[in-house]
Amino acid sequence: LVEFEKMLDEALDHYYFYFAQKPRPVNYRRVSWFTKTEKNDYAAIHSHIHADISGCYYAATTGEDGNFFFTSPSTGLEISQHFSHLADRIDQVPQVGKLMLFPGFLKHGITTNTTDSTRISLSFNIHFKDE
Repeated sequence: LVEFEKMLDEALDHYYFYFAQKPRPVNYRRVSWFTKTEKNDYAAIHSHIHADISGCYYAATTGEDGNFFFTSPSTGLEISQHFSHLADRIDQVPQVGKLMLFPGFLKHGITTNTTDSTRISLSFNIHFKDE
């Protein structure tokens, strides 16, 4: 996990600077958990509203054992003739070693694992401390 910590810190640096246009706060608290997703398991749509950044890292997956997906935070988009495609769900195919970071408020879930394979992921929430 030491190598993961280094990778996560670097990814957080890039992610935060891209969106905030300034260096990220040095101090943060991370709450993390492993998820073992077996046949017929899924994760209902939810968010981590109190987290500054949420994320997921895939330790084991076939890439066919359930997609991670995001739903649009802009619920009014479905009525737009030009932007309705942005109201759809956006799927992310899991890959071993893939790290995803996203705002904690963004609703997401995991489609049902219909395979006999087990997917293992490390999910986490980042809470920046005031400096």
